[in-house]
Amino acid sequence: MELKKYEISVQNSEKMIFEFTDLAEQTNGSVLVSQGETKILVTATMGELSRKNYFPLRVDYLEKYYARGEIMGGRYRKREGKPSTEATLTSRIIDRSIRPFFPKDLKNEIQVIITVLSLGKYDPDILAINGTSLALATSDIPWNGPTGAIRITKDSNGQILFNPNFTEIKKEENIFKSVFSGHDDKISMIETESKEIPEEDFLQITEQAILETTIISKKIKEIASEIGKEKLTYQSDKKNIEFLEKIFQETFLEKFKMDFVKDGEFDENLEKEFNLKIKEENFKIKDEEINEFLDKKKKEIFENSVLNNDVRFAKRDFNTVREIKTKAGDFSNIVHGTGLFYRGKTHVMTFLTLGGIEDALMIDQMEIQTEKRFMHHYNFPPFSTGETSRLGSPKRRELGHGTLAEKALNGILPSKLDFPQTIRLVSEVFSSNGSTSMAAVCASSLALRDGGVPIKSHIAGIAIGLVYKSEESYKLLTDIKGIEDYYGHMDFKVAGTTKGINAIQLDLKIDGINLKIIKETIEKAKNARIQILEKMEEEIPKPNELPESVPRSKMIKIPPNKIGLIIGSKGVTIKGIQKDTETKINIEDNGDILVLGNEENIAKAIEKIKVIISRNNSPR
Repeated sequence: MELKKYEISVQNSEKMIFEFTDLAEQTNGSVLVSQGETKILVTATMGELSRKNYFPLRVDYLEKYYARGEIMGGRYRKREGKPSTEATLTSRIIDRSIRPFFPKDLKNEIQVIITVLSLGKYDPDILAINGTSLALATSDIPWNGPTGAIRITKDSNGQILFNPNFTEIKKEENIFKSVFSGHDDKISMIETESKEIPEEDFLQITEQAILETTIISKKIKEIASEIGKEKLTYQSDKKNIEFLEKIFQETFLEKFKMDFVKDGEFDENLEKEFNLKIKEENFKIKDEEINEFLDKKKKEIFENSVLNNDVRFAKRDFNTVREIKTKAGDFSNIVHGTGLFYRGKTHVMTFLTLGGIEDALMIDQMEIQTEKRFMHHYNFPPFSTGETSRLGSPKRRELGHGTLAEKALNGILPSKLDFPQTIRLVSEVFSSNGSTSMAAVCASSLALRDGGVPIKSHIAGIAIGLVYKSEESYKLLTDIKGIEDYYGHMDFKVAGTTKGINAIQLDLKIDGINLKIIKETIEKAKNARIQILEKMEEEIPKPNELPESVPRSKMIKIPPNKIGLIIGSKGVTIKGIQKDTETKINIEDNGDILVLGNEENIAKAIEKIKVIISRNNSPR
């Protein structure tokens, strides 16, 4: 039963409609969101107080086959299985958009579930972010939002679209696609894929994104002030804080300070020593409470060191990139290409495998049905951080990092017409200390050139961090280590070439940054990227020859109305060409013809095709 209905308009796009009903009345907050025929249900629920030493937020984006109006699934299974990669990535974008707005001391379990009920011509992800923001803002769950989200695309003709539909998103002419979340003239999340877009163009689009997300967030705030519930109180104060503070200040504060300034890390032995001291006092305090207290104190030391003393860590200033080492190839005659990239203690090796067009991945998901000829997979084993844990399917983080690198690399790959091979890259993280996804981009670029893929330029990535007190008091950190990611307030990843940006991912622990900080970050990222690209160019300045083991293929294009001539009656003509030249030929409806075989036979087959076309073009 409908109770309340609201609309939010975005320029050159259909209205987003938000309906408050009693459909999911046992949740803390819920809303039905639609745009055109696309409709989703967003629910937000708060559970019991967690005993874990972190905030237990979970976001689940559920694709339902019925939303397509089709019976989907395999021959022997028609029920939805585990979330698709696309669904997992959407869950991550929603999570990253809302997480910074929860109180830092909230430990109750929070679950947001987005169910896609009907899939029309609009992608549900933007509706999901805005719907989640509204569901939380109107619920009684403690949350300091709202945030507003928008997708912006730009094509090679300069046309900019806001919240475009699926067809508009997939246009081949698009050189820029990005999702922004923000509020009150600040941006809180960015996810961008582009084709070497200049920094100044990105910043101009970001200005427009700030305007649009601010409008959306203000409207959400108005709705929440009208119908929102009173926020619940929650347990936040911890016992024993005064005792822990006394022991820390008297005995350990200076030790931790000296340790950090000396090595840029916090020694685990000091933590053990602190725990033993507490137990010696015969004071019964849970380990997780001690660990949480120590974490806060170390964060305070880190922030004070950076903001007040201009001390980052041993032998590195705020703009310096850690030592870079690169190596392309010389690994194995079986592997088609390899790239090894070191940035400090972050070490990533990427392996390239090339196949025929028949090796392309077929994707048949609720939102995406396509053939994929380029794949980048990212693996983050526990030994990379000196830990042990169970191995299994890729986690959300691995899927997210792998896809980010894939987006970055997409912008430099040759077209299918120029290089019709299927390309698979696998990045193995062997040692991790900050920004492994950007290291994967660099290692992948090296591997592509080593394996003979004709990329015109290298691509590199870097992460910029932030220590923030206010808009007047902050420091940007180039090439963040793991500790700076953990205790800092921002992870701003930028990948690109010497010409421009190919991918951006912004994660924040504060509720947003203004355009000034974004501009400074983009400039620092460019300077660092150029340094890394110079090292990569020195290692392998141009692509090698294709390995002999790689299957050869070549693609040509003919007018679609000539396809019948090449196929011939009952396929006689094409079968004859394949037999005479010992090749395999694949013809697509748009006139693309792929010929597979050795180089000599491919040339013969293409010549025969051209003769047939020219003969039928001649005047009679």
